Amino acid sequence: MKKMKVGTKINRIFEIFAGERVILMTKLMVSEKTASEVREVQKDTPLSIEGYLLDYDDKYYYLGHTDKEVTSAVAIPQILLIQQIGIEDPYSEFFDKADTGNMN
Repeated sequence: MKKMKVGTKINRIFEIFAGERVILMTKLMVSEKTASEVREVQKDTPLSIEGYLLDYDDKYYYLGHTDKEVTSAVAIPQILLIQQIGIEDPYSEFFDKADTGNMN
């Protein structure tokens, strides 16, 4: 893949998030309609794509379900937000669910 010039904005963003598990929120919208007896409501939500940020070129960021293989590409102009997904401490869920009892 043709790499962009060092120092470009896209290159810098890739350097920050490369190899990390991320969520890309896009300009593409997903519509959901719900209806009740009174009215129908349509809700538009930005499409989010989750994966490891593996590579990029001048048009796309490439993501994978694992950190080894590309499984999707997202057009750079369609991206609204990139957010790194935090790595959970294996014990945090255990302690969150644990009964602490009366500690007073």
